Order: sequence, then structure tokens, then C-alpha cells
Amino acid sequence: MLAAARGPDICPILENRSVDLIVVDLIALDLIALARAMAKTYGLALKTSCQTAIIKADPEVLSRAVRNIFENISRYASPDKSVSLALIRAKGMVKIFFRDYGPGIPEDETERIFEPFFRLDKNHGGTGLGLSIVRQAVEQLNGRVHAEAAEGGGNVIVISLPEK
Repeated sequence: MLAAARGPDICPILENRSVDLIVVDLIALDLIALARAMAKTYGLALKTSCQTAIIKADPEVLSRAVRNIFENISRYASPDKSVSLALIRAKGMVKIFFRDYGPGIPEDETERIFEPFFRLDKNHGGTGLGLSIVRQAVEQLNGRVHAEAAEGGGNVIVISLPEK
């Protein structure tokens, strides 16, 4: 329950109620806190930018996707280990962008990275399940996820969720 996670002072109207609508700026704060924790764990330099919107989502499922994206980014991060997180509203969707500055993904492999057991580089560890789990989690939230090359190098993973 959202109120339990933040305490009664922050959101008293939600106290003792089952909630499935979550305000993204509150989730964004949770995502930013999670992203900061993940960045610290992996020694990444994090930049953030968020807008306000409302989505219907299970925070545990969304958190699972975010954790797996950060774990994947940490394996392929650039030497300066920069990563950006942005959240915007566009055409009835809430889009969460995770941008790294690593070597990028070949264009013909951008869909394959979400297949179970697929790994671009077996020298970076992992099982090839992380981004597959991301796709399953996002689809469970009635959303979509894709990867694209970032201008100037690196990669962007975009989670799109319906705005409610």
C-alpha cells in the first residue's frame, strides 16, 4: 500500500486503503531513490529528470524492471559510468528513459536483447535473463519496452506505460 510505504503524514487520504493508482511523481521519487541506490551499488553517476503523471502500476513489478535495467547498464557502462533517468508524458503514455554511455547495441540486435538467455558479450557476465525479465514485467503492466541507439553513443532503454 502506498500510504504504508510513505507514512500517514505524506498521504493521509490513502491510509488503510488498497490503492492501485499511483501518482508518477511519487513513484518517480521512489524510482529516483531506487535508481540512486542502484547507481551507488554499481558505482554509476546518475542524472535524473521527471514530469508528473498518473499511471496504474504495481510498484514491485516496476521496481523489478528498474533493478534489472541498472544491473545491465552496470555491466556495459562507459568508463565514466554515467547513466541518465528521465520520465516524461507523451500521447497518453508515461515514458521512462534509461540512457547509458557505453558501447551501444548493434541495430540488428536491439530486439534480441530482450530474448531469454541472449547476451551481446559473454565476457561481461550475467545469464541473459535480466532484460527478458524487464520485458515480462513491463508487459505485465500493459506497457512496452524497447532499446535504441543514443545519439553520440550508448544506448537508451525506454519503458512506455499507459497514463491513467
